[in-house]
Formats: sequence, structure tokens, C-alpha cells
Amino acid sequence: MFRDTSIIGVLADYAGEGLPISAFTDLDERLGSTFKFKGPSPLYITANQGEEGHLREVFLNTTKSGSTIHGMSEALGRVISVTLQHDYRLIGKIARTLEDISSDSAWISGKLGRVYSIPAALAKVLEFYAKHETNGDPDPYPGPSPYSACPFCGKLTLCRSGGCSQCISCGFSSC
Repeated sequence: MFRDTSIIGVLADYAGEGLPISAFTDLDERLGSTFKFKGPSPLYITANQGEEGHLREVFLNTTKSGSTIHGMSEALGRVISVTLQHDYRLIGKIARTLEDISSDSAWISGKLGRVYSIPAALAKVLEFYAKHETNGDPDPYPGPSPYSACPFCGKLTLCRSGGCSQCISCGFSSC
């Protein structure tokens, strides 16, 4: 769809063409590792890979359920998982963003060393997996993604086409 005198790409219809998306399928079994950090409270970071061996999701578990630290750690893991499911090549940028965060405590991992915050521990795990990626950082996106989160399946595959929104993963339609 394109109208005269509009800016190129503003009213573009990407349904069925254009920007590729990196679909993350629901695998029955995922390859992953759990890293244990010793500190004021034990910290476990589980990193799972997708079909092609790229890191696609992370889980952070610390303290008891219901605490503020537990909730913030779980939220951090969910946000980064959504990002990696959308574009796994962002792993290096995410790690560099988190690596210098410090707090009043220290955590130690036998394999990954000492860190001074939970986000820095996550950065160490992401750096561990980023070493195996060959593509490096992605180029900036040409514009905003035409996809949004599907209210039914939660994947970033909901595309607006005409007057309706349709999910290309599960088939949900707003019409």
C-alpha cells in the first residue's frame, strides 16, 4: 500500500514480503547450561539454545520466590529472552551493556570468575555464548519492525495487513 506524497516506507505493507523475522519455535528439548554463582544468595543462570545453536533464552533464579530481587531477576531474563528470540545477534551488545553494572555484593563462579552484580553475572554468561557467534553485531534496523507481539501466542509475529492484524505463527486474527 502506498499513497502519493507520503514518505517512502511509512505506509508500506510488509505482509508476505520484506523484513525477515527470526522465528523461535517451541522445541520439545533445548540444549543449555546452568551456571552457578556463589554470593549473598546463590544465583543460577540457565542459558538455552535454539535449533541452530544460537542462544535464545535465559533464566535467572535467585533467593526465594516472591522477593523483589527474584522478581527483578526473572524480569531481566524474560526481557533478554524476548530480545534474543527476535534477533540472536544482539547478544554481544546486551553483554556489553550489562557488564559494568555493580552493586554492594559480589558473586563468584568457578568457570566465569567474580562479578559485582546480577546483571554483570548475566553479561559473563552472554559473553561466554557470544564467543561462538561468528556474525558479530547486526546492522541497525532500516526502520521499526512491522511485527508486534501476538496476544494469543506471545511471539513477535503479529503483522498488520489491511484493517486487521494476523499472527503468522499461530494464525490469530483480530478480524
